[in-house]
Amino acid sequence: MTYQLEIGSCKTTGNASEAGAPVKNARAAGGSEFSLLPLAPDLAQVTYLCHNAAAGGLAASSAWRSSLWRCREGRWQMLFHQGTPRPSA
Repeated sequence: MTYQLEIGSCKTTGNASEAGAPVKNARAAGGSEFSLLPLAPDLAQVTYLCHNAAAGGLAASSAWRSSLWRCREGRWQMLFHQGTPRPSA
């Protein structure tokens, strides 16, 4: 079984079984300041800054994102993901 845990600014968690669910309040997003840190031959941490566009009455925002990835049987799978909101500019 593949399992992914995400902790977001909306304080929700999810797993792989929710991957096909419709996305509510979707906004255009982009990223910058990407970094990849190998922690072991089969484990890596990825960090980046996510930028969300203003839409649907929501202000533009940004958050630091961090995920842990493990290589299993030649395939990289996300194990954990966290988003930390940045203060408004």
